Amino acid sequence: MFCAWVSSLEQVGGNTHRGAEIQLIGRREEGEVRSLKIFRFCVVLVLGFLSIAGALAKELEVGPNSEFASIQSAVDTASPGDTIVVATGLYEEIVTVRTDDITIRRKSGHSPVIRGRIQVHSSRNITIDGLEIYGWTGNYHGISQENGSGLTVRNCKIHAGGEATWTAGINSRHSTRLVIENNEIFNVSKGLRLLSAYSEDGTFESGVIIRSNVIHDCPVDGIDIHGEYFTIDGNEIRNNIDANWRDHHPDGIEFIRSVVDGYSTASRVIISNNKIYNHNQNIFLQGDGIQDVYIFNNIVFNEDAIINGADLTAMASKNLSAPGVDGLYIYNNLFGGATNVSVLLHEPGRFYLQNNIFVDASPGVPFHLKHPESLVSFSHNLFHVSDGWLLAWGDEWFKDRESFESAFPEFAGALLTGDPMIGNFPEPFPLYESPVVDSGVALSPEFARDRLGQERPIGEAWDIGPYEVPISPPLPPTNLRIQVNRE
Repeated sequence: MFCAWVSSLEQVGGNTHRGAEIQLIGRREEGEVRSLKIFRFCVVLVLGFLSIAGALAKELEVGPNSEFASIQSAVDTASPGDTIVVATGLYEEIVTVRTDDITIRRKSGHSPVIRGRIQVHSSRNITIDGLEIYGWTGNYHGISQENGSGLTVRNCKIHAGGEATWTAGINSRHSTRLVIENNEIFNVSKGLRLLSAYSEDGTFESGVIIRSNVIHDCPVDGIDIHGEYFTIDGNEIRNNIDANWRDHHPDGIEFIRSVVDGYSTASRVIISNNKIYNHNQNIFLQGDGIQDVYIFNNIVFNEDAIINGADLTAMASKNLSAPGVDGLYIYNNLFGGATNVSVLLHEPGRFYLQNNIFVDASPGVPFHLKHPESLVSFSHNLFHVSDGWLLAWGDEWFKDRESFESAFPEFAGALLTGDPMIGNFPEPFPLYESPVVDSGVALSPEFARDRLGQERPIGEAWDIGPYEVPISPPLPPTNLRIQVNRE
């Protein structure tokens, strides 16, 4: 705006000082020179503003024998661009942020603990880094935001707070550009509760990014999402269940079916490279009108175990339950045990299933597709069932591949059966002689990296499942020594 004003001023007064310059270069060239001068002036001006802003930004230290004894007093003093550095100590307070563009982080090498919570509300561009937050009371959340933009929460430990079944470690409503990464969240009713999230520019980068977190032992749900443009990548989501599972039906990731701020559920969601296990439903999509959900490179299963008082063998569990989705892409996942149905697609939609491993879901069934006409692609999926049903197709159930292909010859060769020869959960890497190696189909480039970040294919073709197996086993060690004990 300032540069536009300078340009207008230059045009108004230009006729009073053209002089010899106009005679030498002419009107067109003079206009170009004037524009260049204005541009240079604007660049210098902007750089000057940035330099001044950088010089004015300051660090405010909180802690014993520091300028500020409480985080709130530092927040109240802070200006945009400031960083609040928190030293080791127990801070019993409810922190309310009303200033944009500030960072609250732990001091290097320190371990600050807040017994309370942080309210960001609608403040923009706030970073919370490296704090432990616990023990807040009432129907509140550990960190809460509403109508905000640019909140980042990283490297935090959030636990043991709130009293209602809907309270969460991190809660956000109708906000954008939210990044939640590398946190541990546990012993809260819900790990994350994110309502009516959105992207300012219609990209995943400007939506919600949930990355590299460990979310566990939250008895109602691990992650609840609602809105648009979510990326849920590289997290471990486990054991979010307790003895009251019949009341809560706890899920690892749940798409919320509720009308909030114009959104009725979640759409445009990426769920990739996660370990999700030990829930009533590990991934639960609910609601009408869900669009564009990408589920790939995940390990999803339930153990035969008692977790937090819940007997997982006594409940009807699912790994993935989805209604009719307009574009559900299920690629290169490993689905383990479930007592009811491992993957249930129960309404018409558009479904793509390729390169997945389905492992024994007895006494249930690994895969139940209630509306086969909804399949757009179904190939290169490997099923391993030691006892029980192989899959259910519409209203028909099949014990083996031969009977399925006899009933539906158009799908002959669409699935493989046999032992995938994988290691133990929760990180079951295939053996080098596994039948999943080089048995998959090539997909589009956005799916061409495995859980470890390796580019597919290694070898002649893509592998089935979340891992791309190296071409040959590692060489034996060469630095072994033999030690002889002599008495």
